[in-house]
Amino acid sequence: MTTQKMGEEGFRWWLGIVEDLQDPKLLGRAKVRIINEHDEAVETGDIDWAHVMMPSTSACVDGVGDSPNLAIGSRVVGFYMDGNEKQMPMIIGSFPTIPGNNNDRHSLSWLHRGQNTITKQPIGPEPPTAYAAQYPYNRTITTKGGHVIELDDTPENTRVHIYHKSGSYIEINNEGRVVIKSVVDGFDITDGTKTFFTSKDFDVKAEGSITLGSKNSVKIAAPGGITVTQGSIHTKGTLGSTVGASGAFTTVTGQTVHVQNGLVVLID
Repeated sequence: MTTQKMGEEGFRWWLGIVEDLQDPKLLGRAKVRIINEHDEAVETGDIDWAHVMMPSTSACVDGVGDSPNLAIGSRVVGFYMDGNEKQMPMIIGSFPTIPGNNNDRHSLSWLHRGQNTITKQPIGPEPPTAYAAQYPYNRTITTKGGHVIELDDTPENTRVHIYHKSGSYIEINNEGRVVIKSVVDGFDITDGTKTFFTSKDFDVKAEGSITLGSKNSVKIAAPGGITVTQGSIHTKGTLGSTVGASGAFTTVTGQTVHVQNGLVVLID
């Protein structure tokens, strides 16, 4: 630097386009072709690495904080930390553009602009998407791979949506209804006690088999009784009864079996 204190030479800012993100130090730096500084004769490899300024909500220390998320072609604004020597570029931020006025190359997601580009294939009782976004209320985060996070504040149609490129997603609509979908196998694991509760009906459906297993016991409490509407009940192993159980049930042949204190007392 030509001065002893940083900043004494004034603020030299610039605009540029990102050309390289393969930072050997893995710091999220970028090589930026700066307008009116790097003409076509300057090779990308000869351009200095530019640091990326992060927001104050990102600690940027000991692996804590956000990571830079620029892309090749990002339009950025920055400044030189070393003033006139121009060897220490710093990126302040990026800004959206429409290259060639081509909407297909628009910098901002269609989802943000009010057009749903995510196609879902509903299965079973899956409800249709709650997407009804209007510009500019839908804040979106879209990755290069196709993952999406939407925080939609559209009036009367607020929504939270986390979408994986495979089609799996979590969506919360304006009323608070939650839809969770996995397009392949799903696992819900708890290393402790787990409770399911609903103030209304609890419906479990499967196009395949349902298996319920326990290394201890399975208890069913149903004051309204247990109803099997189709199929048969098959048992394996040794059956036992507990004294105190009483009632009656009808067999597939139409016979009624009466049980009192755990013992069959009459079949008619």
